[in-house]
Amino acid sequence: MIKISKYGLDNFFIGIGIGLLLIFLAFFVFKPLPLKIFSAIIGFFFVAFSLWFFRDPPRNIPLLAIEDHSIILAPADGKVVEIKEIDENKVLRCRAVQISIFLSPLD
Repeated sequence: MIKISKYGLDNFFIGIGIGLLLIFLAFFVFKPLPLKIFSAIIGFFFVAFSLWFFRDPPRNIPLLAIEDHSIILAPADGKVVEIKEIDENKVLRCRAVQISIFLSPLD
């Protein structure tokens, strides 16, 4: 069973709804065959993309990361592209270390 991220549920249901609507139109409303095929393909794409993009796969956290509190566990899959000190004035109001992670939509 695919687990869906709770943070994207609204967009997930919009994507699934659009996809299912297009598939419904393809099978029960549209008459010309090219329009039926096009609508069904686009509808399937919306459903498949929504399931893939909003999935929440299980994470395997290394035991060492749990036991050793000096290890930082990234909050996302991606590539660390920058680590720098900054003056953070909005929340912390002090010097802080910023770790930037590039997230590809394919991750």
